[in-house]
Amino acid sequence: KTLNKKRAQAALQRLIKECSIKIVTAGKVPLSILQNQSEIELLRNMILSPNEISESILPNIILLRKLRLGVNISDIFVDNNDAIDAFHLFRNEKYVLWLRNKAVYVALRCGANQNDELKAFLHALIIQKCELGSNTACNTRIKNFVDILYGEEEVFLNILRSQGWDVDNKLYLDFGRPRFDCITKDN
Repeated sequence: KTLNKKRAQAALQRLIKECSIKIVTAGKVPLSILQNQSEIELLRNMILSPNEISESILPNIILLRKLRLGVNISDIFVDNNDAIDAFHLFRNEKYVLWLRNKAVYVALRCGANQNDELKAFLHALIIQKCELGSNTACNTRIKNFVDILYGEEEVFLNILRSQGWDVDNKLYLDFGRPRFDCITKDN
C-alpha cells in the first residue's frame, strides 16, 4: 500500500507515542537514546505494516488539521528572529518547521524529494505529540533525535519497505507544490 497522510500517521503512531514519552519524561532527549543503536532499532521497529492498521480506525483527523504541510515560508513566521532561528536550525535540511498556535507548520525547500517530505512529516508528528512550547530549545533536541532516528538517506525508507509499504512510487502526504529557497552565508 502507498502512504498517504492518514496511513502514514497510523503506521507511525506507536513510534511517535514512544518517542514523545521518552522526550517528555526526560524533559529532553536523553543522550542514552541517541547513543544506543539497539534503542533506536527498537523504536524503528514500532512502525506498523499495512496489515496492522485498519482504514476504519485511522488517526483522528483533528490532529492532522494541526499539521500545516507544504505552506509558503511567509505563512510560518510572524517574527524575523524566529525565521533566523529556524533557518539556522534547519540549514542542512530540505525543510523548515515551526510550532505556532499549537499547529506545526512545515515548508519545503526547492529540491525536496519524498524522503525529505517523510522526514519532515515524522519530525512534525513528534513535535505535535510532545506539545512542547519553546521552539528553539525543543526543536533543537527533537531535531537531533529525529536525525538519528531517521538515519541515513534510505534507512527509514527501507524500514517502511520491509513493513510492506510502497515508498518507491509516490508518497501522498499532502505537501503540495510550494517550495522556498534561501541564500545564507552557510549555503
